[in-house]
Amino acid sequence: MGEYDCLVAARGYGTRFNLGMPKSLIDVDEVPLLRLQLKQLNEAGFRRIFVANNNKAWSSKIKRETDRFSDVVLVEDDGFQSTLLLCRSLAADLTEQFLFT
Repeated sequence: MGEYDCLVAARGYGTRFNLGMPKSLIDVDEVPLLRLQLKQLNEAGFRRIFVANNNKAWSSKIKRETDRFSDVVLVEDDGFQSTLLLCRSLAADLTEQFLFT
């Protein structure tokens, strides 16, 4: 997987869960879901992992999770109306073959 990039859309506000936090920060066995996902992607050997966040209120906590991994790039994307537009804007940075989660 070393030649692949990955884009993680940590953009959900989690309103249907009614927990007052984004889905990516919901704990699974006391560990945020985003950390579990990044750990698995890192272990799979992706070249770079981009995490798209559009939630300014939780940016510092999401940044704290992404900072745990050296090959993770946090993208603050509050100006994009859709994840597809975000992918298009990152096209120059992503390898030709990338995984979108």
